[in-house]
Amino acid sequence: FAVPEDEDEETDEDGLPWTHTPVLAGQFIPPPTLDEARLALVDLRLTIQPPRSKGGYKDPKLDLLLRSRLEKM
Repeated sequence: FAVPEDEDEETDEDGLPWTHTPVLAGQFIPPPTLDEARLALVDLRLTIQPPRSKGGYKDPKLDLLLRSRLEKM
């Protein structure tokens, strides 16, 4: 069974090829800024509890393991 070459290429949510540089041992990666962390928290909350247009929240259809890991972030 052969996997076509284009299927094993990692892509982002828009289907574009992964462009981040790989992390190398001993390479310093600075933490996110406070603004970046706040934006990430907003994204996590919207992922866990997407709002409905008429109040309340939609079911995001996440399995319990993924949901618990997202909540711990």
